Amino acid sequence: MDGRDTGPGLSWQELITVADDVQVGMPGLTDPAERFLLLLPMLGDMDMPADASGIVAERLTRCGVPGAQALDIAGRVLDNPFWDAPRWEVCDSSPVPVCTGSSSPRFMMPLAQGITAEQTQSLADALTGRA
Repeated sequence: MDGRDTGPGLSWQELITVADDVQVGMPGLTDPAERFLLLLPMLGDMDMPADASGIVAERLTRCGVPGAQALDIAGRVLDNPFWDAPRWEVCDSSPVPVCTGSSSPRFMMPLAQGITAEQTQSLADALTGRA
């Protein structure tokens, strides 16, 4: 989120996939729980799983938040008022999901304009864990 309240930038599936996709020897932040929490403010998705609070709480706990407080914090984090609950949809022009939230930089516009169809499919696969 930037100063203009732009977002969301990731669906639930993309958040999980990007956070958990740590390559051996990769530079930067490599702990999946830390990566998840760092990316969490980019989340906005009407179709989160029923156990989303439990998943967030588990990752908070792995990063040192006491278990007794983690579920409460997770609920507060996921109940953010920043964006109306958007959906993520695949459109005809690209397999990379677009966001129905009008404040999203991905609002009805696929990522990575100007790349080949093969590269676009690879991006879509990487964001959804099909790679």
